[in-house]
Amino acid sequence: LRSSVETVKLIHEELSLTLKEKDSLSLFYGILSRKDFKLRYAHLGDSGFFVARKGKSFQQIDAHSPAIRAQGFDATTMMEGIWVVEPEDRIVILSDGYGEACGGWT
Repeated sequence: LRSSVETVKLIHEELSLTLKEKDSLSLFYGILSRKDFKLRYAHLGDSGFFVARKGKSFQQIDAHSPAIRAQGFDATTMMEGIWVVEPEDRIVILSDGYGEACGGWT
């Protein structure tokens, strides 16, 4: 299977042809393996990614890369994150627009 980072690089190649100078795109792309219960993901920009183990509070996981832009975005610096999912874990992914409307993630 292609890694999440490789898929996002392909998405970036396509989008870079149409993005305007001021456009940006926050993106979360993940692949959950049923075999080992690992969520392999690429998290770019200002979207919110929160995880909580059973009985624990949510913690925010920071993005690995800035948002995709028409210019100045270096796809070679993206990293793949891994979260090993356990029974009754909770995962929340929120758009950057939601975060702006709520005044941020804090």
